[in-house]
Amino acid sequence: MKPSSAIRHFAPLCLLPLLQSCGGGADIATFVISGTVSGLTTGGLSLSIGQEVITVNPGASTFEFQGRVSQGGAFTVSVRTQPTERDETCVITGGTGVANGPPIVSVSCHATQWTVTTVAGSGQLGALDGPPAAATFTDRGLKESR
Repeated sequence: MKPSSAIRHFAPLCLLPLLQSCGGGADIATFVISGTVSGLTTGGLSLSIGQEVITVNPGASTFEFQGRVSQGGAFTVSVRTQPTERDETCVITGGTGVANGPPIVSVSCHATQWTVTTVAGSGQLGALDGPPAAATFTDRGLKESR
C-alpha cells in the first residue's frame, strides 16, 4: 500500500472524534408527564396530552402518559371526558406549562351537589331528572328515586 493510499483510508477515522465533539450528539433531558388523582369513584375519566389519550380507572391515585416532553417544551394536560356514571367532575391543576423538570400535575374529582328549589304556593309541579337520581315534586312533598 502506498503512503498516500494509507492516509486516504485512515484520515477519515482520525477526524471522527473531532466531528463527534462538535455538538451534534448533545442529549436533551426529557420528562414523563404524570400526576396524582384524588376523589375519583366512577369510570369514564380520560385525560389527554396532544394526541395521546389515557383512561383513568376509578380509585386510581396516579396517572402517567407514555410520551415524553423535552426540557423547555410546552405541555397541556386536559380532561378529554368527565366521569360518566355519576355526577362527578374532575379538575386539573398544573396541567399547562413548560417542562423545566418533572411537571407536577394533579387531578381532583368531586361529586356534583344538586340543589332543587321551588316557590311555595306557585302551583307548579316540577321534576328534576338526571343521573344518578330523579326527583319529582307533588302536592304532597318531594319524592326521590334512585
